[in-house]
Order: sequence, then C-alpha cells, then structure tokens
Amino acid sequence: MDADDLTGLALRVLDGDTPAWHALWRRVEPRIWALTGRWQITGPLCKSPDDRREIVLKVMAKLREGGFRRLRAFVTSAGGKSEAAFAAWLHTVATRVAVDYTRAHPEHVGRGEQARWVRLVPIDDVPPPIADRDLARHATVLRVLERARDDLSVQQLTALSLWLDGESNETIAERLGSATPAAAERALRAALKRLRDRYREPAVEAELSPEEPS
Repeated sequence: MDADDLTGLALRVLDGDTPAWHALWRRVEPRIWALTGRWQITGPLCKSPDDRREIVLKVMAKLREGGFRRLRAFVTSAGGKSEAAFAAWLHTVATRVAVDYTRAHPEHVGRGEQARWVRLVPIDDVPPPIADRDLARHATVLRVLERARDDLSVQQLTALSLWLDGESNETIAERLGSATPAAAERALRAALKRLRDRYREPAVEAELSPEEPS
C-alpha cells in the first residue's frame, strides 16, 4: 500500500502523524468541496461559498471526532481496500454531514408550499438533472428533491439524485460503496417507493414512474 494514497495517509494519521493529517486534508478537501456544490445535496446552499466552506470544516471535524473514531473504524473494516473504497466511504460521510447542515438551515432553503426551490433559485442557474427537460418537469424534479432531503436516508437520497442525473446502477453502486449494482437498485427502489407512498400528487407520481430501474 502506498503511504501517500488515501488509506495509507489514514493509517499514518491513526499512528499520530500530524503532517499526514494535513496531507489527508489537502487530498480530500477538493472532493468535499465539489460535493457541497451539488444542488441535489445542498440545494440553494450550493451557491453560498461560506456555507460550503462550513460544511467542509464540519466534515473534517467529523473525521477527527472521538480520536478519529470513524476513520479508525473504516480502516479496521477495510483492511487493504483500495483508494476507491476510501473515496466511496468519504462520500457517504460528507453527504450525511452536508444533508444534516442543509436541514438545519431551512431559512436558506425554504420550506412549505410557499417557498419552493424553483422560486429561490433561478432556473438558468440550476443544471437540469436530466438533459432536455421541459420547464414544468424540471420544477417537479426540484420539488421531489426538496421533499426527499427530509424524507430519505442519505443513501437513498444519493441514489435518487444520481438516478435523476441519468446515472447507471453501476455508477450508483460505486458512489454508494455498494457491493453490487443490485444493492444500489434496491436503495433506489426503496427511495422511490417511500416518496410515492408519501406524496400522492399526479405530477410527482408521473416523475417517479416512467423510467424506474428494471
């Protein structure tokens, strides 16, 4: 194992190597920063550099919490796993922190029928989840994701947002750190079912039905 890859750096951090912690921070910070810029995860906060920086700091604090408890648990369970495994684990931790931060700042996101994302964020500033969406369908996707942030687990929310981006089950599995595409599909189906069961609106049901994974 290369001592400078992510897992190698993590092992050095756990051995008390302070420079390794600084090196690990430099390696993972761009990944976390990129995640905070995904509107599927942070909503309108993706336009706020201050909030994005705060999320990065909170993720790093989470890694350091309890004497690097989470980092130690991952390395212990992962053994000699690849850098890709570390990246998938980090993505899960960072997504959970980002979602929790966003949920804790409803004044920035807007809640309820009178405060939709579509009113808070100009459509031109939001990349469409799937190419060539018409405006009405795009607004419905935004509404689905707004609700999903409060109703789904982090794993389900990640699977749903990637699916709405048009990603394959293989890609979703890699991002979730799932063993197989089938496991990723189960997470996605659970997310779709939960949203359909909770929100019986024709527009939402139509959006969640046409291209359901098979």
